[in-house]
Amino acid sequence: MTAADDQTPDDSLGKGQTAAEALRGRLLAVLDEWELEQRRPLDGGVAAPYPEPPKGDELTLADAGRIRRAEKVVQEALPRLIVEADAKRMSPAEIARALTISEAYIYRMLRKHALFAYRVDVRDGGEWSRVKAGREIFSLNAAEVCERLVAEHTITADRHLRVTVWRVRDQSDEPFYVHEHKPS
Repeated sequence: MTAADDQTPDDSLGKGQTAAEALRGRLLAVLDEWELEQRRPLDGGVAAPYPEPPKGDELTLADAGRIRRAEKVVQEALPRLIVEADAKRMSPAEIARALTISEAYIYRMLRKHALFAYRVDVRDGGEWSRVKAGREIFSLNAAEVCERLVAEHTITADRHLRVTVWRVRDQSDEPFYVHEHKPS
């Protein structure tokens, strides 16, 4: 079985292959993909084909360790990978197919996480000046994001702050949320 195989759980077992062997092969393929992704050029170059993972009783303790580490890395990275793919306008079905997971899981992650662009401005006198800007994946709602960014700038709490948040996927000039903090 190769990483390119797009099999459902029902047809993923090879002849004489146990479910554990099939799972091991898929996890090794995920690890190989992750390792290649780490070496892939930032310009989107294409990596070399994936090596065939060990079969059945060829699994070693080192293989098992690699699989477990890769599984943890993949699980931690999934929300970010899903949100970034969504921001690039991939459909949930395309993302699910690429990650070999269910569309329902993709939708659940997209409800919980989003890629936001934000800008924090401070007003000195009559002019607004930028303090900070960036892009970040948040699992909070926009109001909580703004409150967190205001809290990070407590050194300027005696000044008028404005936090503007855009949802990257919307690709709109209109802010998703604007919060102003006026000194008391």
